[in-house]
Amino acid sequence: MPKVIDPLIRREDVVQALFQVVAESGLEAASLRAVAAEAGLAVGSVRHYFDGQAELMIFAFRTVSARIRGRLEDRVAALESASGTRGAPGDRLSDACAEVLLELLPLDAQRELESSVWLSFVTAARTDVVLAAEADSSYRGTAGLVGRIIMVLLASPATRTALEPVVEAERLLALIDGLCLHMLLQPRWTTEELSRNVLGAHLSSLRGA
Repeated sequence: MPKVIDPLIRREDVVQALFQVVAESGLEAASLRAVAAEAGLAVGSVRHYFDGQAELMIFAFRTVSARIRGRLEDRVAALESASGTRGAPGDRLSDACAEVLLELLPLDAQRELESSVWLSFVTAARTDVVLAAEADSSYRGTAGLVGRIIMVLLASPATRTALEPVVEAERLLALIDGLCLHMLLQPRWTTEELSRNVLGAHLSSLRGA
């Protein structure tokens, strides 16, 4: 009997192959032919699961964004639940928030791959209308999670009360994006240790004197 192939699994396999091509050669190299070769498939097989290049790109962009956010969602919810007991020392709360936010940085091979692919997509979305809506959705989804972390910090008595939530959420997101970019482009300088220290210093600066 012919082997039954789960289409969802095969689509994930194709997307993972696209990630490898993008990480190694850039988004412009991720043609259907190149992705098919990386996945060990014929081009016709890829077309069986994706109706052309545009659908593959959108699905891949959506997938990498969901993976990155997915690492945060449960941890942010746990952080919100734990912060319900007020009076936790500011240092402990800052450290807990930092550990959650570190999920957004390329600290291992998987996160490096995903960060590299995500950066390629959002850069391309600046001039590609097909990707622009996905870029906005990706950014806003992550911004929402970062905003929830800021609200946890602002709810603590140890945090300065004059802080503006929207401004602080955007400032923190910009810091994370900058560290991610620097770690990808200048890994010898922006090490994990330096990134941890920068993030920790920023979160500590939100506390009252």
